[in-house]
Amino acid sequence: MLPIPLTEKYLEAAVKMVDEVFPQDLDAIWNPEKSLPLSLRPQSELKQDVFVDYWIVLNDNDEIIGVTGMYRLKEDPEDVVWLGWYCIRADQRGRGLGRELLNWTIDKAKERGFKKMKLYTSTDPNEAAAQILYDKLDFKIIGEDEGDGIHKTLYRQKLL
Repeated sequence: MLPIPLTEKYLEAAVKMVDEVFPQDLDAIWNPEKSLPLSLRPQSELKQDVFVDYWIVLNDNDEIIGVTGMYRLKEDPEDVVWLGWYCIRADQRGRGLGRELLNWTIDKAKERGFKKMKLYTSTDPNEAAAQILYDKLDFKIIGEDEGDGIHKTLYRQKLL
């Protein structure tokens, strides 16, 4: 598995896949349709203290089977990065691809000098396997809120 940078060629398919994995986020302020294209813009067009990068994983048929990303929030310290729209296509799960992709993303964050990686997830049963993986990779729960009113939003952090 070798992630490649998201390109215009794969943008529509990447958004579609992430929407399928996270249907509850279609109406979010920074849904995949709004946030994934930011990765295609030159850094000079983004705010100076913000960056967004997304990568995809393709199978032998040139289909997207995984997405991962990193972004920074202007209010965070410079050594903090967030995991963005990390997911594996449903029919590809259970084979270790998720762990491999998340470890690759963590290594990429370390290479860029980040000291902490944060993410948010939820108590939705569809994300139960992800919670197990986050625990195994030492992403500690550092906070929570009421989320969508049905499932809590969990905030996690890992020291890199």
